[in-house]
Amino acid sequence: MTSTAQPRHGGGQVLPFRESLLAMLGVAFVSMLVALDQTVVGTALPTVVAELQALNTTPGWRHRIC
Repeated sequence: MTSTAQPRHGGGQVLPFRESLLAMLGVAFVSMLVALDQTVVGTALPTVVAELQALNTTPGWRHRIC
C-alpha cells in the first residue's frame, strides 16, 4: 500500500504567499543590517586605529582585515 503525499498548495507554489513574503522581508532586513554594519565599521575603523596607534606597533595586521 503506497500513497504519495499530495501537495498542500496548488499551482506548483512551494510556499504560500504569506510565508514567501515573510522570507523575502527577512532576507531584505538582514541585508540592510549587514550594509549598516559595514558602514559603521568602515567609518569607525580609522578612528580606532588612530587612537590605538596600531599601525606603529603591528604593521602587518591591516592586511589580514582588509
